[in-house]
Amino acid sequence: MTLCVLETNERAIRLYQQQGFEIEGILKKDKLLSDGKYYNTIVMGRCHE
Repeated sequence: MTLCVLETNERAIRLYQQQGFEIEGILKKDKLLSDGKYYNTIVMGRCHE
C-alpha cells in the first residue's frame, strides 16, 4: 500500500508513520503551489501481511 503527502504536512506524515507507513522516497520539487514555490512530495509505503 502506498501514499503520497506534501512535505509540509508534517502532522499527516507523523500520523501515517504511527500507522506503520515508512518513507520510501522523495519526489523533489514535484508540486508548484499558489505561493509560487515548489515543494517535495513524500512517497510512503506499508507492507500489508
